[in-house]
Amino acid sequence: MLESIFFVFDGKIYTQNFGTPMDSPLSLIIADLVMQDLERNLLKRFGTEIPFFFRYVNDIATAVPHSTISITISISF
Repeated sequence: MLESIFFVFDGKIYTQNFGTPMDSPLSLIIADLVMQDLERNLLKRFGTEIPFFFRYVNDIATAVPHSTISITISISF
């Protein structure tokens, strides 16, 4: 299903070659699975307590010690 995603923009037909289609019920499920995996791996690899960690759909709000900012960014990407 993900190999045959087409959309129309400005009267032209395009094929989407990366990601899941917007407004597809499958996209929500895949995004949630990816975010759960990211959350699990990120929290496991931290060697210190995180003051707070909130996730809403595909957004994360957290606080990390200043000394771990570069580690946090490298883990998430």
